[in-house]
Amino acid sequence: MTETPKLQIIEIEGPLNKKSEKKLEKLNHGIKSGNHVFLFLFMVGCGPCESTKEPWANIPHHLTDDHKKNPQIIIARVDKDFYPKLHSVGKEPMGFPTLRYISNGGIEEYEKDRSAESFAEWIKTKVPRYDKRGGAGEHGMAFRHCNSKTLHTRRRSGGKWSLKYKRSINCRRPKGFSQKQHCKYGRKNKHMKSGTKTRKRTKR
Repeated sequence: MTETPKLQIIEIEGPLNKKSEKKLEKLNHGIKSGNHVFLFLFMVGCGPCESTKEPWANIPHHLTDDHKKNPQIIIARVDKDFYPKLHSVGKEPMGFPTLRYISNGGIEEYEKDRSAESFAEWIKTKVPRYDKRGGAGEHGMAFRHCNSKTLHTRRRSGGKWSLKYKRSINCRRPKGFSQKQHCKYGRKNKHMKSGTKTRKRTKR
C-alpha cells in the first residue's frame, strides 16, 4: 500500500549525536534539493524563543490538506548551536528567534506576527497547491511539472512535434513563441517545398 506523502517536520536540539547529525543531514539535503524550508532558529533561555515554540508546533493545524500532504515543505526548529553545521541558510543571526524561508538559493526573513495562524498563512503564500500525482506548481521551479498526456501528444521522441500536433495548431491564434515561429516559418517552408515539387513536375 502506497504511503500518503506529507510535509516534513524537523526538530534539532540538545547534544550533537548520531540522531541530531542524521536530522542535520536530512535538513541540509532538503535545502540543497530546493525544497520549501521554513526555519526557526532559537537560543536556549531566550524568552521570545520559548513563547514562539508552541505556535510554531501548531502550524500544521492551520494548513490546508494539500499543504499537509506536500513532502517538499519542511518546517524546521533548530538550536542556534547547530547553525555552523547548516548549509546555505544565510548569514549568522544577530538576534533570536530568527525565522527564515529558504528555497532554491533564496532566503527571506519573517518579521510579522508570531502566531500559528500567521505562520500558516506565510507558508500558504510561499508554496503553491500540491498535486501528489506529479508535484504541484503554479509558482516556483520546484513544483513545475508537465502533464504527461499533453507532452506525448505534442512531441515524439527526439523532441520533434508530431504531425497530428502540427495540424492542430491554429495559426490565426497561435499559442506561445514556438507556435508563432512554426506558423511564420514552418508552414512557409512547407509551401515552398511543395511549390518546388510542382515546378519540377511541370518541367517534366
